[in-house]
Parts: sequence; structure tokens; C-alpha cells
Amino acid sequence: MKLWELEGKGNNLAESGSDHEAVIGARLAELRAERGISQQQLVERMKALGDRYATWRQSTVYKIEHGKRPLRVNEVFDIADVLGVTPRFFLLDELAGRLDLEQLHRELALVTAGVAVAEKDLAAAKQQLDTIEADYDAANRAVTQQSERLATYLTIKGNLQLEIELAEAAAQERTGG
Repeated sequence: MKLWELEGKGNNLAESGSDHEAVIGARLAELRAERGISQQQLVERMKALGDRYATWRQSTVYKIEHGKRPLRVNEVFDIADVLGVTPRFFLLDELAGRLDLEQLHRELALVTAGVAVAEKDLAAAKQQLDTIEADYDAANRAVTQQSERLATYLTIKGNLQLEIELAEAAAQERTGG
């Protein structure tokens, strides 16, 4: 069912709950088709999100798309994520044909501010990583130096123990022991 097929039902979505499901279902069907995803592929992607979708079948998607089964809130969010849109995509009032552009601009400003903060935080995290990597390299060099030093001392120790054993054996031979 296409959105334009629903226009004859009127713009008052409050008239019937099934109108809501039909609009959301039609939006899902159109978006899925735009993305070139079959109903079965959508089911497989949803099942990949976890056991809560274990009972989903191709018929589940069909029923949702035809307004015969409502979407739960968590399903709206998960389907939106799987299809690469925001949940808002399913909830816009397409029948009325009005978008609150001021609200969208406010949301864009908030998201833009969030991006700026995230970019700043990412730069700080990269700088911290660079410092940690430099510290790691220095520590690794120190470990290598100390390992080489320990190997040298162990070799010297082994040689000294051997010399002591030889010297003690020679001393015992001389004393007749």
C-alpha cells in the first residue's frame, strides 16, 4: 500500500488506530523497496539483533507493511537502525504533508553541536592515545634493555658458578680428597 493510496482515508489519524499502522507500514514498505531489501532479508537482519526477533517471519513484515500488525516502540527503533534512518522517519505525518521545519532546524543545530563536541573529544582521545603509545614504546625499550641486562648477568652468574665448581674440584684433587 502506497501513501497516496491512504489519502482517501482522510488526514485525521485519530479516527482509527489502524490508520497509524497503515501509514507506518507503508513507509516501511517504501523504504525497504528503496533499499532493495526483501521482506525476508529484513527478517534476517532483525533476527541478527537478537532473540527478541526469533519469531519474526516474512509474514510478520507483510502484516506490518499492510497495517495488520502494529510495530512496538523498540521495533521501530531497531528497524530504523537496520534501514539507516531515524525512528522519526516512521513517525512523520505524511498524510498532513507538513514538516515542522523549525523543529528540524533546532534538531540539526543540536546534532551539529553534538558533532563538534564529538570531534573535540575524538581529537583529545587521539592525543591521549599518542601519549600512551609513546609511553608504551619507552617502556618496551626499557623492558628490552633490562631483559638484555638480565641475560648478561645470568650468563656471568653461570660462568662464575662453573668456575667455582672447577676451582673447588681442583682444590679437592690437590688435597687428596
